[in-house]
Amino acid sequence: MRSLRMAIVILALTLAACTAQSTTVPAVLATPTQSAVAQPTPTHIPVDLTPAQRAAIASLSQSLGMPAPQISVVSTEAVTWPNGCLGVQRIGVLCTLNQVPGFRIVLGAGGKQYELHTNQDGSVIAPEQAIEAPGPAQEAAIKQLATNLGILESDVKLASNTVIEWPDSCLGVSQQGVMCAQIMTPGYLIVLEAGGRQYEYHTNQDASMIVSGSLAMNWSQKGGVAGLCENLDIYSSGEVYGLDCKVGGDGRTAVLTAAQRAQLYSWVDKLGTTAIDLSDPKGVADGMTRQSNLLGTGSQKATSAQQHDIFQFGQTLYHNMYPWPPLDHPFAHNKRASGAMAPLARLCCKSNAS
Repeated sequence: MRSLRMAIVILALTLAACTAQSTTVPAVLATPTQSAVAQPTPTHIPVDLTPAQRAAIASLSQSLGMPAPQISVVSTEAVTWPNGCLGVQRIGVLCTLNQVPGFRIVLGAGGKQYELHTNQDGSVIAPEQAIEAPGPAQEAAIKQLATNLGILESDVKLASNTVIEWPDSCLGVSQQGVMCAQIMTPGYLIVLEAGGRQYEYHTNQDASMIVSGSLAMNWSQKGGVAGLCENLDIYSSGEVYGLDCKVGGDGRTAVLTAAQRAQLYSWVDKLGTTAIDLSDPKGVADGMTRQSNLLGTGSQKATSAQQHDIFQFGQTLYHNMYPWPPLDHPFAHNKRASGAMAPLARLCCKSNAS
């Protein structure tokens, strides 16, 4: 009996030990299970997309720093690109001239749309930085031109729209006395039509910067006793950019009137490119440098009288933007009252082609 009781006790202890071990197993396994839940969910691009679409999403995801699942495909258009740059112009970059079949892919991300160009398998994507799809930039350019010309926006047509990477912060438009940061700036080269004329605009991707690319003439006057430094850039789309380049000077903008545009167009249409130099002879004390360039599209050569009229046109515009004396000058009231500025004002708006 004593042996039987001893065997029963040993069996009971063994069963208790087994039960204790089984209850500790869930506690041991719970730790890695909890750690797995805390891990971030990996992001994946849907597998039902084409290789080009997947590559475009991956490129935009990297460019925007946005998870791929937050990017959607808005549209995909099969395109035969005209060159190895996939239709994206880069100033100073040569593109192979062979045609490249591929896609124009518009993606949606963060409430905005972005356009990317790819080859067929997505191994090549342009531009390097994602830019917003056509819309805001073109609308801004149309609005600006319509305002300048005093016409309805519906009278302005979009002739062409090219995705481009500008070589600098000035969007490829150099102006006298203006320094440009040498940084690649993605945007658009936009050509508009209105009244039988074409006008070129350069924008960045969201149209927060927009400049005319249709330079018609420039004008400058420097030197003299007063040490003048005066520059003017005039665009056929109506914008006028002035710069007083003396120390402490400033830049100003204006828009041509209808009569001033008519005068400018009459020269541009009739005359060829004309370089004008009405400077004082070299060696003259306190001599003045007076120069102007007309980017005419015609075939006629400007006469001496026409050159003087073109220079006077620029000078008048400049003095309209920078009146002398300034309004806060003590002599300003008396000089204007005497009519000293009247001859310049009368010259600014001649409509005949001299």
